[in-house]
Amino acid sequence: MTETAEQKLSRYEYVIDAQMTEIDKLRAENQRLLDWIMGDADAHTCLQAVYTDPNASQGNRIKAAAASLPFEKPKLGSTEPPVIRLNVLPIPQLLEQRLARQEAMERRRLIDLWPVANGNGNGSDTQTSASGGF
Repeated sequence: MTETAEQKLSRYEYVIDAQMTEIDKLRAENQRLLDWIMGDADAHTCLQAVYTDPNASQGNRIKAAAASLPFEKPKLGSTEPPVIRLNVLPIPQLLEQRLARQEAMERRRLIDLWPVANGNGNGSDTQTSASGGF
């Protein structure tokens, strides 16, 4: 089946119209991006405008989102772990410190108990009581 000249011309006109429509959409997108950039927007802001624009083509949105990703989400290994410093002592030195601390605590305990050991247990230093020695 051969195509007549009129059919060919009609098909070509249809293709040209579809191409002109697509060119107009691309020009409008380029102008919008140019206006965005001229408004003191940085590159990341421009990329955000592209991937958040529902009228942009899916391919452009994916490319803009992929280019923005490193600036929006840090890589897992990009931060230094905190430095933990442990005060590790050799066992003999640690034992010596703990024994000294225990001795100091026992001395304080003896000082705290001193008035009770010399008194009658009620906080006074007298040995007699008005209630009959209780």
